[in-house]
Amino acid sequence: FFVGMFLGAWLWGIVADRCGRKHAFTATCCLTFTFGSGSALANSATALAMCRFAVGLGLGGNLAVDFSMFLEYLPSEYRGRATVWLTGWSAAGNIWASALAWAVIPSYGWRPYVVLCAAPLLPAMILRLGVKESPRYLLISGRPAEAAEVIVDIARGNGRLDQLPRTRESGRAGFDLEVASDAGAVREMRGSWRLLCSHSVLRSLVPLCLIWFCISAGFYGQSINLPSFLRQKNLSEEEGYLGVLLAVCAEIPGVVLGGYLVDRIGRIMTLRFAMLGCSCMLLLFSLVTTVHGVMAVTVAFEFASSMVWGAAYLYTPEVLPTPIRAVGLGACSATTRVAGMLSPGLGQMLSARDMLGESILLYALIYAVGACLTCALSVETSGQALSDGTMLPSDRDRSETSPLVSGTNAMGGKGGRKGYAPVAADPPRP
Repeated sequence: FFVGMFLGAWLWGIVADRCGRKHAFTATCCLTFTFGSGSALANSATALAMCRFAVGLGLGGNLAVDFSMFLEYLPSEYRGRATVWLTGWSAAGNIWASALAWAVIPSYGWRPYVVLCAAPLLPAMILRLGVKESPRYLLISGRPAEAAEVIVDIARGNGRLDQLPRTRESGRAGFDLEVASDAGAVREMRGSWRLLCSHSVLRSLVPLCLIWFCISAGFYGQSINLPSFLRQKNLSEEEGYLGVLLAVCAEIPGVVLGGYLVDRIGRIMTLRFAMLGCSCMLLLFSLVTTVHGVMAVTVAFEFASSMVWGAAYLYTPEVLPTPIRAVGLGACSATTRVAGMLSPGLGQMLSARDMLGESILLYALIYAVGACLTCALSVETSGQALSDGTMLPSDRDRSETSPLVSGTNAMGGKGGRKGYAPVAADPPRP
């Protein structure tokens, strides 16, 4: 499963940047649904493993593509909280899966369970067919007329057609988006390894990959080994299930608070403080001995970890330029799969040697290292327009011109600095 997610994050990130967000957006959902529900038909361990590999292939790409596309539809003023709150649906999915496991598996087995877990993907897949291509992607692809039509559709859906400069009676765009003469260079950079490996991008991408590795190593190590940890803390099976359920529910208020903090104190500070919070909670977990104490610390850890994931999924695609946004996020996501394969095994090995305290301290240390690595992130993206060219925000602030678009503020937003596409940066408020 994790191998599939590792490959899917890279593959679909490249597809989304080179061929379009919409194609990858729909295909990843279709792949995950088909093989997720198809797992119920597996008649051997090999067939089941292949189905789960295919599910991972779709899901790995889904995470990289969805957040990239979601960001590109939002204005900067509430892009932060909306994206962080989007991660809250992961907690809702965990609650759904946990409830199904409790209700279905004891009486009907695992096959109906995997079908029901995949069922919500069917309406999601149908709804995705109606989602239009990202106007930002259309702009960097040299298709400004299509981008303008998408903008009109967005404004019409939000009841804000009056904010557009001109709209024909036919309902089609009556304005033009100007594309700079050298925009072709940007178009050629879509999904480009040369841009991905450039100094300006690697300056942010390398520490981000290391931070994502730490996040995943600490989170999956703690979460997968949590039942074993709870048993060694002398919690009964019923108390253990209750603790896990409460921990999952705690992710929702964590996401709500995270959405507020990323706009209040910034993306980097929220990520740093949340990772330090996770580290502190794991340190406390190694010390507490009472049932209520263990449950309280477990809930607090999940609360903080939900803010970590939300801030990471927000900041990473924000700081990357549009031509490599999906593949860059896919690279970070891929590192988490490596950590997800290595970290739990290490924790289980230490626990098997009666070194529970040491394994928990190891995960606490990993989170602390990740928090320190955030000091290497120099670009704060809060309140900033996304970069549509080949430069990061810190670079473009020093630049006189951008290789992309500059034109009329067709969406009635606040506009943008020289070299930006304010049309795409600030779509109408929903």
